[in-house]
Amino acid sequence: MALTQDGMSVLEYEKRFHDLLLFAPHYVPTKEYMIEKLRDGFRQELKQGLIAVQFKLVREMIEAAQALEACIGEGQQGHHRVGKKREGKGWSV
Repeated sequence: MALTQDGMSVLEYEKRFHDLLLFAPHYVPTKEYMIEKLRDGFRQELKQGLIAVQFKLVREMIEAAQALEACIGEGQQGHHRVGKKREGKGWSV
């Protein structure tokens, strides 16, 4: 069984991951393995953006994941705004 991010934010997922490690530190015996397991639990769109980078520190990966999460969130908000009909004024873009 593995922890996955699902609907959590990057920071919520990181906290949950570290909380669980307190009970099972043997699950990730090395820093490199911890980074791999943490990355593997991210949502697919974040994982795809992080997979090609060899992170040396968990903090570096978390910061990159947060930046990706923010970009994806901005893109989705912009996507929802495009093409909505304005009240009596035609289409907005």
